[in-house]
Amino acid sequence: MKKAASLLLSASLLFPFATLSHAAEGLTYQEAINKALDVSNQVKNAQLDIERKLEDVQKSADNIYFMPTQASASAEADGAFTAYVANGVKYDTSKQTLTTQQDTIAYNVRTAYNKILQEQEKKKFADLSEHNARTQSYVAFLKQQAGMAGKLEADRSEKLYTAEQKNNAVNETNLNNAYEAFNQLLKLDPKERPVLEERPEYKPLGEVDVETHIARVNAQNPTLFQADKGIDLARLGVRLYDPKRSDTTYKGTKIDIEKAETSYSLAKEGTEQAIRDIYANIRALEEQYKALEANLAVAQDAAHLAQIQFDVGVGTKADLEAAELKVAELKQKQFDIIVNHDNLVQAFNKPWVLASGGGAK
Repeated sequence: MKKAASLLLSASLLFPFATLSHAAEGLTYQEAINKALDVSNQVKNAQLDIERKLEDVQKSADNIYFMPTQASASAEADGAFTAYVANGVKYDTSKQTLTTQQDTIAYNVRTAYNKILQEQEKKKFADLSEHNARTQSYVAFLKQQAGMAGKLEADRSEKLYTAEQKNNAVNETNLNNAYEAFNQLLKLDPKERPVLEERPEYKPLGEVDVETHIARVNAQNPTLFQADKGIDLARLGVRLYDPKRSDTTYKGTKIDIEKAETSYSLAKEGTEQAIRDIYANIRALEEQYKALEANLAVAQDAAHLAQIQFDVGVGTKADLEAAELKVAELKQKQFDIIVNHDNLVQAFNKPWVLASGGGAK
């Protein structure tokens, strides 16, 4: 009994420690995406829908006696073939629907992950801003007491400090909201604060032939695949048209083809325009990043000088903190650009994640 109790005690000590150790490792992008995919009801339903559509294909295949190339004398045979082709299209499009949902969830998780990182950086800067405002307020108070500044300046500094406190509270709320949105995608408790292990890296897009990229994306686009299958079905309706058995005219079936082709064209044009817009936004961010790098270098030099002046006694702590705050502000803006750039690059490669409505569950 003593030995068993000892083993139980060892296990109770060992396993919680192992669990905490694993949690402390944090989540990578891919781990977060995998978790969201595993718990997604949308993905589960899409997978079941594929199975269901396959059953329909197999059942309709059993009813086919021959492959008609045009309307035949047998309404039953034509109907069976039409049902088989239609079910095949539904099966193929259901697989594309699953792909779209998986890609959309991956995009939503990555952007939500990035949003937390973004809000964390904003919170760090807000903490520094509040601390700096408090320092400046205290300096203004001391100047007033020494007769070196008036009450107006002291009151202004105090108001600025109060404003920074309120801004910091807003940043705290925004960070909590970002965590809750991320947790919802992974079906975690809203109060959980998972450790995020990765950060987006800034990698300029490089030389890109936009038209070649558009062609490559179109070839992989599940939305265009579905629209193209709609054209196939409409053409089948024309091919097997029989005025004696149809509830529409031959012209009506031809119009259905035009409608399907127009739907495809609209989807294609929308995708291509989205890609061009995203590309333009990416390039704009890259130019902003270059300008910010130059400004940051200047601010870092100023902060370095302020540190030297403070060390030799010719500069104040308030001046040093103000210079350091400027560096922190530019770094926070730089990280904003990195996050936005990362999000846009994801959408540039798979623009259908934006057209699918987002909000993966």
